[in-house]
Amino acid sequence: MRGSYVSHGPLRPLKWYKQLTSPKGRLQAGAFLVEGARHVSQVIAAAPQAVLEVIASGETRLPVGSFPRRRVSDLQMRAIANSSTPQGLVAVVRLPEDASAPKLPPEAGGRVLLLEDVQDPGNVGALIRTAAAFEFQGVILSHKCADPYGP
Repeated sequence: MRGSYVSHGPLRPLKWYKQLTSPKGRLQAGAFLVEGARHVSQVIAAAPQAVLEVIASGETRLPVGSFPRRRVSDLQMRAIANSSTPQGLVAVVRLPEDASAPKLPPEAGGRVLLLEDVQDPGNVGALIRTAAAFEFQGVILSHKCADPYGP
């Protein structure tokens, strides 16, 4: 089903989305971008309450949900997206409250992956996905690790 923008307040300027491409911008905004239909649908299925907005360009279908939806031009999507060839669908997702916690939570879980100074974003992502596949309860990253919310 093709959706259209559902207003939940004023539209954000396009430069606001661009700030989500940097770690500092993500922390200030409390949000990060998820790109591509498969990834956006996974976030909507797993944590619909964390989706702040979904943006689509061209003829890309907008998913149905109670979150705000926005349609932009292909040129605007290229300005928003991190990738050099955007897939036409981006979700703005709220950062978890404890994403940058200075201390471990009281109940960290039985199996937690610790990443120390892993600087390649692809490796960080692969390790986090592997930990999830093996049902680890959490991941801790040192300050010198690549940003897990980066592209």
